[in-house]
Amino acid sequence: MNLETGEKGLVPGFSAGHASWGQNGMVANFGGHLNIFVPADIGMTFTPGDKISVWANWKNDIVTDYGTLSADNKFVFTNGTSGDVDHQHLMISSDDPGSVMRVARYFTKFSWTSTTYSRPSPDYTKLIYNENNIGSTELQMVYTRRPDAPVNVKLSGKQITWELPERHMEIAGFNLYGSNKSGRDFVRINEKPILETRVNIDGQWKYYEVTSIEHSGLESNFSTEVSPEGARSYYFEAEEMELTPPARRFFDGYSSGFQTIRINAESADEKATPGKIRIAMNEISSGDYAVWGRVKGNGNWSVNNKSFPINQKDWNWIQLGRFNVANKNDFLDLTSTDDNLKLDMVLLTSEIFVPEALYPADGNPPVKVKNVKAVTSGRQVKLTWTASQALDIHHYSVYSGKTADFKCDNETVIRSVLKTSVTDVLPEIPKGLFYKIIAVDNRWNESEPVTIQVNWY
Repeated sequence: MNLETGEKGLVPGFSAGHASWGQNGMVANFGGHLNIFVPADIGMTFTPGDKISVWANWKNDIVTDYGTLSADNKFVFTNGTSGDVDHQHLMISSDDPGSVMRVARYFTKFSWTSTTYSRPSPDYTKLIYNENNIGSTELQMVYTRRPDAPVNVKLSGKQITWELPERHMEIAGFNLYGSNKSGRDFVRINEKPILETRVNIDGQWKYYEVTSIEHSGLESNFSTEVSPEGARSYYFEAEEMELTPPARRFFDGYSSGFQTIRINAESADEKATPGKIRIAMNEISSGDYAVWGRVKGNGNWSVNNKSFPINQKDWNWIQLGRFNVANKNDFLDLTSTDDNLKLDMVLLTSEIFVPEALYPADGNPPVKVKNVKAVTSGRQVKLTWTASQALDIHHYSVYSGKTADFKCDNETVIRSVLKTSVTDVLPEIPKGLFYKIIAVDNRWNESEPVTIQVNWY
């Protein structure tokens, strides 16, 4: 009975196990390949059928366990339990469930005291999950995207103002950057995070940009630049633009925002259809711009129907022609049908320069560490150093090898730390050992390594 109206009738009820729950509803399995969305208010109506909708209808089974639906209903975070997604933590877009992003692998053995639930942070910039390889519960964390930059940034006289982005629950403050060159060489100005949505400037720099900084220390990419002369360079994260499959989100830790776009057709019809990335020009000043793309793979990207060949094993910036912005209603369309071709970022600039860094607006590496020391005690080596003087240091990565010229990569890294010391516990005492320490800033620019040799004999 409806207590307000006195109406009597059947009321809907439902239960679901191993579903992805959120404050606005849930996404639940309805067979191996079909997922449905059930809104949170379904119990408030006598006719719930119209409220339940198909969320995903995969060609192959995507078998998952418990998970979380983000507060804005845009993503599901869950863990795969068999088949192609077995032992993988997944981030799946509601707009395009064909974008099954594999964020991390897990190696948890089932235990009621250490389940492998996927839990995103409030703005889903991070995913936390359990492991029990060496104990009952080990919490692991992986970045899934960068926080959003401030929006509606404006310069008026000697003051810059901005507004919070839509996703801002984890934002603790803001940082201000300045440069005398549009689109590049920005340096951080403030020492401590700015807590308000405005800041006064002294006019030392020609161009300014603002970033969001989380409580965790994770920082966004830059806002649109502001200048008394007006902006001349604009960066766009490909995955945040309007997408048409088979252009799909893809998780890649070497991309600027930890996600990129990959051409990935899921059917014969999609193979015959170009994937599209559409960029609106509504905030771009009219004029002629060079178009650059940070790309990877083999194939062709077409920019407004003009084709550009790509043959890049690693991520590189390639010029993709020029584009004249005539009015605010213009669009820049990038399309391709070439499977596995990737696009990370797009730069439009009226300046003459060649972008090179992962994120050229801030491509300056931090200053290297100093005063590296090593103290041995049995099989332990304690390393200490003096912090880099860069304002935007994120962490330090420590590597070890048997020779002085060893390569710093995933095979030789032993730990990344926030502090200026680390203790390495060795299985046995070696005849000789080398360590290298690299300072890494908020946009993954790396300092020159500092090497130290450790001898026990």
